[in-house]
Amino acid sequence: MSEDLYLLTLLLPEALGEEILDILLLTEGVQRFTSTALFAHGVGLDRLDAQEQVLGRARRVQVQALLSAAVGQEILARLRARFAGAGLHYWIQALPAAGEI
Repeated sequence: MSEDLYLLTLLLPEALGEEILDILLLTEGVQRFTSTALFAHGVGLDRLDAQEQVLGRARRVQVQALLSAAVGQEILARLRARFAGAGLHYWIQALPAAGEI
C-alpha cells in the first residue's frame, strides 16, 4: 500500500448524524466509513438531556472513516467551520495495515 492510512473517529450528537454522513459521502478520498448508534460517557452535563443525566450516559453516533491524513484534515476543517460549538469529538489513529480479504 503506497499511501499511509488513518482512521478518523467522530463522536457526535444524534441530530448531526445525517448531515455529517452526507459530508463524508460527498468527500473524495474517503475510502470507507461506518456509523453506529451508541452511548458515550464523559460528555459534559450541559450537553445531556434530563434522561441522559439520570442514566449518566449520552446517546451519540460514532462514525469511523478510513482516509489519508490530508483528507482527514480537510474534513476536520470543514466540520470546525460548520459545527463550531456543536459538541463533536474526534480522534485520528494511524493504521499499520488495512485492506480486504
